[in-house]
Amino acid sequence: ARSGRPDLEAQLRPVLAALNEQLDETVDLAVLDGDRLRFVAQVAAPHRLRAVSAVGTTFPLHCTANGKAVLALLPDEAVDALLPAALERFTAHTIVTRTALLDELAVVRDEGVAFDREEHTEGIWAAGFAVRDALGTPVAISVPIPASRLAESVRRMMRSTSSITSTARCTSTR
Repeated sequence: ARSGRPDLEAQLRPVLAALNEQLDETVDLAVLDGDRLRFVAQVAAPHRLRAVSAVGTTFPLHCTANGKAVLALLPDEAVDALLPAALERFTAHTIVTRTALLDELAVVRDEGVAFDREEHTEGIWAAGFAVRDALGTPVAISVPIPASRLAESVRRMMRSTSSITSTARCTSTR
């Protein structure tokens, strides 16, 4: 995914760094890779307790903040094509019915922010949003947060998201 758009990480690095500085949490950049998201860049939080995923790792779409953010940008037919017949359960919080997922995607479309509420990994919450790159392909930025820091991190994130989203849109379409 990175080799097809080698400048994507460079273009969005200032957005990742700004979010990391404002939120004091890890920030990830992911791109659609088949029916999963592949992490292509990350700015790690300075905390000893932090949520990090290895660059190159892939994650499912239905139970991650960045995956839901990407799905929310796509037309319903594309969403249906990307989702497996059965949604895999990763934790007790994972959404496993299409109806529930589609209802949540409608909220994400309205609000512009997607959440993973310990759906992929116990003890980790995440918020994410997606933008389209210069080619029109969705890319996602997400902020995974250890549950122990959730309340304060969400307050900071909600204050920052609208300004960062605008910056990312401008940066990613150059």
